[in-house]
Amino acid sequence: MKALKLAGIFVLVLAVFIGIFFLTSNGDSGKLPPVAENLYETYRQQFTNDWEQAGDWNETLFKGNYDMVQQLSTQYGGDKIDALRQLNTRSAVELVKKKVFDEWASPTCRKAVVDKYVGAVNIVKKTDATAEQNDDVKKILSVNSTYSSAYSLAHKGIGLSPRFDGSGWQSYVSYAQSIKNQKAAILRNSNYTEYLSNITDIKNGLNAIDGKLQKGRASYYQSLAQSIISYYRNKEHTPDNLNSLRSVRNRYESEYQQNSSLTAFTRKFAQSVQ
Repeated sequence: MKALKLAGIFVLVLAVFIGIFFLTSNGDSGKLPPVAENLYETYRQQFTNDWEQAGDWNETLFKGNYDMVQQLSTQYGGDKIDALRQLNTRSAVELVKKKVFDEWASPTCRKAVVDKYVGAVNIVKKTDATAEQNDDVKKILSVNSTYSSAYSLAHKGIGLSPRFDGSGWQSYVSYAQSIKNQKAAILRNSNYTEYLSNITDIKNGLNAIDGKLQKGRASYYQSLAQSIISYYRNKEHTPDNLNSLRSVRNRYESEYQQNSSLTAFTRKFAQSVQ
């Protein structure tokens, strides 16, 4: 009986030992071996040489190197595989940064060239999610945000079309102040003052805004006078409508100046009522 108990304990201990052995073996077999130093150095040198020879953004090269790293990661583990991925991304971004900042520094900066390199940054981000944290990527996108706003405002069509509803209209003063506020925000933006203020196209566009606003003001009130006349031309010639017309005319003149067409129309309207 004692011998049977000892035999049972032995079998139990042996089973536990075998189980531990297989668990340990399976755990070890799941780990990828580190890449050999000579193989890592070969790929590192290849990536470096490829980007030096390219000398510019190359989407095929970037994605080809990235795919190669992904394939290597299925065979090898360790930090060196991640270092190759970082090298490829960093090399691409550094080239793009130099090119786009050189373009922004040029007085004849071309938007198509800027868009090309910003597009390259977005490709890098989409391919390698970790590029989002790259300081150069953040800087490029930050300056481009300012550039896009400045370019858009510099080429913006200045002017407002009046919408007369019978008693009121949009304030041209408020509209003009909104445009001026946008311009002021760009001019004091550190990205603009440091990197973009030398671009002739944008600088001239921003400088022309005040003149365009003044010209647009005259056009706005001329159109508004015609809108008022058109509105009241279809109204009955009653004392109430005459009072309303006079009130509108007075507000118009207080905001802008006397308009001969509106003055003449109001006089005729009053004569008809009388």
